Amino acid sequence: KKHGIAVTYDVYDSDETLESKVLTGKSGYDIVGPSNAFVGRQIKAGAYQKIDKSLIPNYKNLNPQLMKLMESVDPGHEYAVPFYWGTNTFAINIERVKKALGTDQLPDNQWDLVFNPEYTSKL
Repeated sequence: KKHGIAVTYDVYDSDETLESKVLTGKSGYDIVGPSNAFVGRQIKAGAYQKIDKSLIPNYKNLNPQLMKLMESVDPGHEYAVPFYWGTNTFAINIERVKKALGTDQLPDNQWDLVFNPEYTSKL
């Protein structure tokens, strides 16, 4: 609580979980961050209020390519503003990784192959 304003910050494990919260109505949130794949149907369901773009001074600086992509889910850009865009993924050549590690057993958390020195030192 800062300056008498309470902030509720929730993180959900999936778009589906967030969607169930916002579609029940009266979620209490001022801002939510669904993925582009979900925001369109949430807009159609009436989950969001229109954005007052006059309150966003840098709105004019949004990436035109992202805005074009947003057209498919928010025609006219009335409800959503792109915050970040991208994909976090990687491909694993399983045979080469097994050979480099000297085992058929890969870590349960495959991101360990990228961040854990136990594995990165061998790859």
